[in-house]
Amino acid sequence: MQCDALDWRRLGSAIQQRYGVPPERVWDISRVYSFDVAPYNAISKLLGEVRRWIRRERPEVALLATTVDPNLGFAGASYRAANWQEWMRVRPRPYMYLHRRYITPRQLRIQFGTSNRQELQDQLGVPLEVSRAQLLGSSIYCSRLRGKTESIPQDHVPTMRRR
Repeated sequence: MQCDALDWRRLGSAIQQRYGVPPERVWDISRVYSFDVAPYNAISKLLGEVRRWIRRERPEVALLATTVDPNLGFAGASYRAANWQEWMRVRPRPYMYLHRRYITPRQLRIQFGTSNRQELQDQLGVPLEVSRAQLLGSSIYCSRLRGKTESIPQDHVPTMRRR
């Protein structure tokens, strides 16, 4: 599991606008995985422990957020079991591959200064391959570190576009 300050500006702005949490007080939980031999509920228990540790050790953090991608086989069950709530959805965008290896927009920005496909191709000559498969949107799950995390009815969960 990796915990970092949220660096997705569009998501940070949406969270601040809808839920009143400034982006600098939001941390991103990513790269959560388990093994077949892990105990039952290991991930939801781990999420609870991480939440308690951050609340105690990092009082400036008000909210944890994560992205759940159903295209990779994830459904968010461990987050729901740990009382996280789905606050937003994100429209899908195609997967990108550099030299036949998956690469994230974040990795592209770090390596090339942009994640704009047209700019990468035209100006930098980066040989990106782009998936053509029809993808599902991702879910943004959140957990407040103090107080109850608001539950949003499924038919009222907003969908945001990625840029």
